Amino acid sequence: MSDNSTASRLEACFQKIEEEQMKGMPILNSAIGVEAIGFQEYRNRKMGVMITPWFMSLFLLPSSDDNWDDLPLGEWHKHDFPEKTCQFVINKFDGLGQCQTHAIHSPMFQFNTQQEARDVAEQFLANLMEEAEPQEVDMEAERLQRFLNGDESALLEKVEEVETGPDQPSPEKQQKTPSRRDLLRGASVMGSAHGD
Repeated sequence: MSDNSTASRLEACFQKIEEEQMKGMPILNSAIGVEAIGFQEYRNRKMGVMITPWFMSLFLLPSSDDNWDDLPLGEWHKHDFPEKTCQFVINKFDGLGQCQTHAIHSPMFQFNTQQEARDVAEQFLANLMEEAEPQEVDMEAERLQRFLNGDESALLEKVEEVETGPDQPSPEKQQKTPSRRDLLRGASVMGSAHGD
């Protein structure tokens, strides 16, 4: 549910910045207005997307328990969301104070209408708050990492799979596992595996 009071405060802040500090700047997209999208409470902080004629960013506002005033401007902080982890930078705006922002788009010339920008902001928030699908394990990468970590049997598993196929029972264990020295010398993986 949108936090109307937070949205109104942010819109007033950036409408003033646009009028007093940004007017006439070539970075402005005249088709886009200031709008706060989807502000809500997340882990006791206010979070949502701010649309302006010159940027679209995810905003994180401090809770009553946070003391961000002493954090250096430009410092980076990571925050976890259901979909992914985002990096935020410490920012400060007249009339708002210190907050943390994560850039989504800047400048805004790819948008022809306010509705286009609004749709992108709403979709970004919807994706951010949705649990990411679990990723399938990349077996080749997993084997390589195990081998680099010293588990030489990981490469032997690959040799067995090539010989028998992934769905076939493996033959009697090979007598020798290729070593890093073998691989660096260019020794045959198949030959080393059989002790040839």
